[in-house]
Amino acid sequence: MALSGGGATLGPRQLGGAKPRQVLLALCLHHGAGVSKTRLVELLWGSAAPHGATATLESYVSLLRHRLEPLLGTTASPVRTMPGGYRIDLDGVDLDLARFERLLRLARQPGTDAAVALSRYASALSAVQAPLLPEEDAAWIGETREAHDSAVLRATLEAAELALAAGAHGQAERWAAQALQRDQFSESAWLVLLRSFELRGQHADGLRAYESCRSLFAAELGCPPGARVREVFPRLLGADEHHQDDDLDELLDAVFRLHLALAADPARDGVGTPRAPGAADAGLLTRAFEDDSSRLKQLLDHVTRQLPGTPVSA
Repeated sequence: MALSGGGATLGPRQLGGAKPRQVLLALCLHHGAGVSKTRLVELLWGSAAPHGATATLESYVSLLRHRLEPLLGTTASPVRTMPGGYRIDLDGVDLDLARFERLLRLARQPGTDAAVALSRYASALSAVQAPLLPEEDAAWIGETREAHDSAVLRATLEAAELALAAGAHGQAERWAAQALQRDQFSESAWLVLLRSFELRGQHADGLRAYESCRSLFAAELGCPPGARVREVFPRLLGADEHHQDDDLDELLDAVFRLHLALAADPARDGVGTPRAPGAADAGLLTRAFEDDSSRLKQLLDHVTRQLPGTPVSA
């Protein structure tokens, strides 16, 4: 948290203490809406409000206004009194959260040109790159932080999907990566990333990304990613997307995992040159590797049976 104005800057420790700072935060996080004194007392003390808590709150507001004076010059304090409570005057404050929400509303307006909307999304997201008040541990701030993080993730995904649809693949991939930093299990973000690689013809990058996604879901959730993500995989391999059944798709997945395992085989040096295996290498021939080898044979048999003129075994 930092406040700037009139050539001066105040940090969180220069507002008169934790309680006055929390009063300011509560007003800012309500984005200009009024907050009653009763609600502020509840936020500051919970069920353990001291005797005379309302009078103490009023003294905190007075102290807060005094501490803000160096930033204001001749401008009136943005901490305004209203019947039964207080509010922050957004007309006199450039609040990053308010700027984010304002630009997001503009970006979401129906009929907005894609280039204009993307620019607004970019400006909105740039306002909220830093975590929201990580130094504050009050429970109500934590709840607000969670809601804010969800809103930023949703906006990032919207921006990524719009960029993909507009052909701005680099921007789509950057936003998809940012979304995955916030939620590594976001299938929407993985899908944007994979589709962008597919549309750009970067199939090798797409296959690596798919394997990262598949491995993550298998290790952490014990299940594969959803159908929309899995459907991209055979297309990245160059397979005909209109003639893939579930069994063949699963076999193709095994081929790619087997390829990665062979590429990382410790029986080869860093440039792929075979070397003599050591005793430690024996443990690498796991049951999963054997299963994928078997499934590769099934795939070859499957493809062979579809070739014209191939004899069918009795």
